[in-house]
Amino acid sequence: MSYAFALTRAEIQELSRVNTLRGVLAVAFDFATIAAIACLFERFAPGWLYPLALIGIGTRLNSLGVHMHEAAHYRIAKPIWLNDLIGEVLLSWPFFFTLEGYRGKHLDHHQNLNTAQDPDWARKQLDPTYWRFPRSQAQMLGLLLVDLSGLHFFKFYAFIRSSNRYAGRRPTSRAPAFRIALVALFVALTIFGGWKAYLLYWFIPAVTWGKMTLHLRTIADHLAVEGSQPGTRTLVPAFWERVLFAPNHISYHVEHHRYPSVPGYNLGKLHTRLMQDPAYRQTTHVTRGYRELLKELAC
Repeated sequence: MSYAFALTRAEIQELSRVNTLRGVLAVAFDFATIAAIACLFERFAPGWLYPLALIGIGTRLNSLGVHMHEAAHYRIAKPIWLNDLIGEVLLSWPFFFTLEGYRGKHLDHHQNLNTAQDPDWARKQLDPTYWRFPRSQAQMLGLLLVDLSGLHFFKFYAFIRSSNRYAGRRPTSRAPAFRIALVALFVALTIFGGWKAYLLYWFIPAVTWGKMTLHLRTIADHLAVEGSQPGTRTLVPAFWERVLFAPNHISYHVEHHRYPSVPGYNLGKLHTRLMQDPAYRQTTHVTRGYRELLKELAC
């Protein structure tokens, strides 16, 4: 898909260059941060401060999910084998996804954006109450609080299953390895008594803060943007919003859909460059921060 905006081929190639070291270090940073928070709270922090751990770890799990998205676009590492090794073993399997399943579904989303053939759009049509906008600010707050409570875990599980079914249509040698890894995880947690730590410092943050931020980001990406091309929104967050809700520049979503070859760490540069083009400014829905987003979603 090409667009008539004032970018040269050389600019696109430069912005699309994958920095393997940067991608690997970003993934390592998230895992190290999760481990550090878990150790800190296990050893020193009183139990009543656990919500802070939940938020801190939840932000990094959200970030790992964005890295999985990057791996689906081959943007983590230059060698494809390394990109897919990291994408499967470190970024997909721990969330019970397969990278190849998510990749197939996500690329169909890109190729058929906001149409009946878009699997993400079709999924939203099956659950209109959950994805209906506009709604009042009180209704929006209630929706996010239910996400935060973990009661929408089953929706997350359904999304995982639907993604993995894409892999089932194109089975590869990775599927047995995925199943073996899951069995090994459950056996190891049982043998070494790791279930408590796993639940407190991975599962619960994933289905509470992680689920809420995933829902909020998905809403920001493609809902309530009628008349915008290509049917999505770019949200420019403040620093604290990027830390809590939109890591790795994922909220520059119009830019991502127009130029999916550009890795996340270059999307901010791409946005700045494209905003110099009058045609781009006129056709792009740009929202300044999550407070402005909530206003756009309110009835």
